Amino acid sequence: DSVEANCGYIIDLKDYIFNEGIYSIEISVPGNYITKYDICYIKNFKYWYVNAPYIFKDYAKIEVPSYLHIETNEDWEINDERKSLSFLLDENTKEENKYVKNQKLIIQYELSNTRVEMQFDIPALYWKFKKNDDWTIQKPDEIHLNKLPKTIYLSGGIDWKTIDFKLSNDFSLQVAHVKEYAEENCYVFKTDDLSMGLNRRYESREIMIIVDQEQEEFIKILCKSVIRSANLSGDFDKGIIFGNFDIRGSSDYIVTIKYGEETVVEGIPLGKGKFKINCDVHSGVYTVIVYEIEEDDMGFDVISYEIGTYQLRLLNRDDLEGEIFRIRSIQSRDDKLAGLPLVKNHYIGDLKKLSFEKDVKDKIDLYSYLYDIDDYKTLKEFTYYRGILKCEGYQGTLGNLGDVLLILDNPKDISKALVCVLDDDCCGPLIYNSNRRKLEADESNIPKYERKYLKVVDDDMYEVHIELKE
Repeated sequence: DSVEANCGYIIDLKDYIFNEGIYSIEISVPGNYITKYDICYIKNFKYWYVNAPYIFKDYAKIEVPSYLHIETNEDWEINDERKSLSFLLDENTKEENKYVKNQKLIIQYELSNTRVEMQFDIPALYWKFKKNDDWTIQKPDEIHLNKLPKTIYLSGGIDWKTIDFKLSNDFSLQVAHVKEYAEENCYVFKTDDLSMGLNRRYESREIMIIVDQEQEEFIKILCKSVIRSANLSGDFDKGIIFGNFDIRGSSDYIVTIKYGEETVVEGIPLGKGKFKINCDVHSGVYTVIVYEIEEDDMGFDVISYEIGTYQLRLLNRDDLEGEIFRIRSIQSRDDKLAGLPLVKNHYIGDLKKLSFEKDVKDKIDLYSYLYDIDDYKTLKEFTYYRGILKCEGYQGTLGNLGDVLLILDNPKDISKALVCVLDDDCCGPLIYNSNRRKLEADESNIPKYERKYLKVVDDDMYEVHIELKE
């Protein structure tokens, strides 16, 4: 190209604009085009984010000098020097996000008797596995190596030149850099760049994100299958044993079951972590051995190796009064996001079995996004217990958080349940306190300053995993 083809004009608007306000500018190039602009001029405009960038954070905070005519409401904190707003980052919540849209913070400004909408880039990490997925700020759930995508998409108002990825406890100094992806107007991280350190020699590895020399876990990679929980339940009348195993992995699995010295069944396959066998059903403890099946390196043969042996009590879902369940974890139903971590043990005890027809149907207002609460044909198949949610405190003492309704909605699996808070005879969702990383049964007792950390545990988004307290 010639120099003439790349020429241009520089116009310093300070030579023409002296006062704050809204201005219309028309640029006319003879024989070419006319372009019109509307601009705002605000003197000494400045802002800053507190404790940015935001990596897997629910909230961000922006501050501006107090002299700026930002339109404020009860969400803003104001003093003589500054105005500040703490705002929710997640756009994928059931409640409408008042301030964030398309990864931009939206604030109104009063200028020349006109309400002007301002948009600010947010220094937060947004990511997704696939092009067509929604962007999210939540931390990804752990993932098996076989399911790890080759590309992870990244976005957000972050200086991406300062971002790198590496494996935890890796002394090879292997680092993966993010690359700009113009087609999607975002950045990408190629997981193959770290593939040398991801193999079966490790049970798991963590991919760390490095921001300004500070490291934080981005995602946990399971290099081998891991059994997170196991339980048995039985239909004593029909002579059926159901097995349920929460396995992180994508291999094939088989199990062998023994009752005392007797082998009940040997080498039956696990389909999606479950099995069902017809046999004589006895109360008591069963030995269950789980094997993982893999092809050898040549692909001509298969190898089985033991990944867990369990002594499991066979439970009758209709006879759980007197038992105490521990809430083992709260996991997202789509397995994309990390669960809600609990730093203290939570239990559901003082169980009392309820009849759907006599105690639930016309007596309790049920709460669920997962099921139609007017579908009595489905709801009557569930097993209901009234209980008390407890949290372990100082020196192991248990404090009561409130009454709950424990609903076993799968006759073949008592390792997962729906748990609703009971207020008189009305059901509501569990509330998770992300600041204290504990469950709350009564939001009204939470101080106002801490309520911004509360998250509703809706049953269509999260499932509660439980296990028997021995």
